[in-house]
Amino acid sequence: MNDEKLQATFNQQAASAYDSQWARLAPFRDALHLLASAVLAGYNGVFGLETAKQTLDAFQATFATMGLVTIASALIFWHLPAEVRAAHPAQPEVSGQG
Repeated sequence: MNDEKLQATFNQQAASAYDSQWARLAPFRDALHLLASAVLAGYNGVFGLETAKQTLDAFQATFATMGLVTIASALIFWHLPAEVRAAHPAQPEVSGQG
């Protein structure tokens, strides 16, 4: 790659915008990680940890459960009315607080 392509690919301004976008998702990621850990611990209690097969069964059940949680979340948001889903432009500050 030449220098111009490198500059375009690794633009510092675009990288900082990308980082700030992911920073807003950090609490969601942490909550999902906590939920997946709790579900896996629960399934480990059900299936046991004595053999690799039991551990694999617990992991597969956790994977399926997290998929069902994702589908349920999508269905909830899909049923929201269109006016709630629509993007609303930022409103000017009118409270006098700044």
